Formats: sequence, structure tokens, C-alpha cells
Amino acid sequence: MARLDRLGPAKEVVQVGAVIGSEFSYELLHAVHPLDETEMQEALRRLADVELIYVHGIAPEANYTFKHALVRDAAYEALLKSRRKELHRLARNGQKQVKPLVPVTRSKDLGDEACAL
Repeated sequence: MARLDRLGPAKEVVQVGAVIGSEFSYELLHAVHPLDETEMQEALRRLADVELIYVHGIAPEANYTFKHALVRDAAYEALLKSRRKELHRLARNGQKQVKPLVPVTRSKDLGDEACAL
């Protein structure tokens, strides 16, 4: 958790990625969390540099994978439940707009609002 807290602005990016799932595309991440292109790429580069995620390809066609499920879980659990629900809603909407990579997961905390596609 302390490792996530030291990430600065990249912390929110990794948390959004955690809501999307263990693997996520740049396109979906940007749809859910629309940062300035430069800020988004800088945050993702920082996450890769500290070895929290693996990068496959070059943005905006890149895909990202969490290095370890525990990292993804820690980032996910650090979110407030209300923020998680909002991000799940945004991820569902974003998934409809981009080509699918993997289904949106993590519906266990949403009760009846399952978000797996």
C-alpha cells in the first residue's frame, strides 16, 4: 500500500486499471479516466518503471497487465466503495465504446450491479 501511495498522480491511473481488470487497454483506460494524453502516458510509464505493470505495444494501441495480482488487489481495495462503483459504471460504458480486450471484472463488490460483460 505504501508503494502505491508514493506514485502520486499515477496512483489513480493504476486504481482505474485495477477496476478494469488484470489486463486493460490504453483505449479503455483513457475512456474511463480521460486524462491529458501526456499525463496518461507519463503515469503509465511511471507504473512500468516501478514494475507494477507490464506494457505490451505502444500507446494508444498498447495493452497493460498487472505484474502481480496482489498489486491489482491492493490498488482496487484502496478505492472507496462509492468511487469503485462509479469506476465500474464508467468501465461498462467505456467497454461499449472500445474494441474488447478482456471483460470488465470485479463485480463482487457491486451486489446486483454485476459488471462482467
